[in-house]
Amino acid sequence: MGVVIDFIELVLGRRRSQVPGPRTRMPFAVFDEAAFGASLAHLDLAKATDVLLLGGQFAATCLPYGDDRRTAARLAMQAHPDAAWILCFDSDGYIREAALRRLNSPAETTGRLVALTLRLNDWVPQVRQQAVEAFRRVWPLTPPGVIAGAVPYLLRQRFIWRRWTHEGNCIDELLGDASVAAEVILLLLHGRSGSLGRTLAQALRFPVYDPALAKLALEARLPDVRATAMKTIMQGEAVWPIGHGWAWIDKTMGVRRRITLTERRSVSAPEPPDLLKAGIADRSALVRKVAAAVAVERMNNIPDITEIVAVLANDRSAAVRDRADYIRRHLGSPKGLAGS
Repeated sequence: MGVVIDFIELVLGRRRSQVPGPRTRMPFAVFDEAAFGASLAHLDLAKATDVLLLGGQFAATCLPYGDDRRTAARLAMQAHPDAAWILCFDSDGYIREAALRRLNSPAETTGRLVALTLRLNDWVPQVRQQAVEAFRRVWPLTPPGVIAGAVPYLLRQRFIWRRWTHEGNCIDELLGDASVAAEVILLLLHGRSGSLGRTLAQALRFPVYDPALAKLALEARLPDVRATAMKTIMQGEAVWPIGHGWAWIDKTMGVRRRITLTERRSVSAPEPPDLLKAGIADRSALVRKVAAAVAVERMNNIPDITEIVAVLANDRSAAVRDRADYIRRHLGSPKGLAGS
């Protein structure tokens, strides 16, 4: 009996020790103006792909935890209107919503525009709704050149972000705008780095880019842009990725592989007369492979196929030479290709 009593006293003693004492009041939250200035400067210089990672750190630095943070945030945004660009990353949904309500000026940098678009995918529905209203106020005021810097990132994220539904239509309004497209086309023409061929494929969801395809196929600096534009013109079809899915290899064994899901639409961009020859003579093997594939598809309808096969057969790329061999095997001596 004494053992039972000792055990009960031990348990009760532990429980009493676990009862929390009176709550220690946190200090009143104070907006740090110096940290805000540094955070805004970093946001303005940040790459689009870095904004999501950095934003929460910026907000936490400017407004540390303390009592009545919402009042501190409201006073800060009254004194510093640009504070809303930072506080839209705050962990408190009410503060994010209040910050979005205050955004009425142009997004002066790509980082600020991305900060706003991220809230379209916020985990709180009320914040997403406020972000829609803010986005439709802000982006028409924003210079197209600033928007163009965010377009490659937004095109990739359009089908990756999953929280939004109708909020994604805001991005489509921006991406399909003619003035924005004009700036993006300049980026595609003169860009020296990045996956701009993929950017073009995703942008071709919007017909506003179709008139520029011929120029991009012949003059774009990056070969993946030229190859994408050339393939789109010659096949008369734009294809873009919308996400990933699974295809069964052997359903009985549960073996499957990951595949890219795509959508497509017809494109009626005019084909320049010498586009195929320009593709075969391109300095990039990536473009020459596209041209050689088109030659395979059209081999029965190309008058000077003999000369084209002769060029392809001497190409440095084995993939291009393979396509020349394919044409030879299928056309053979009637076209005079067997010994060419």
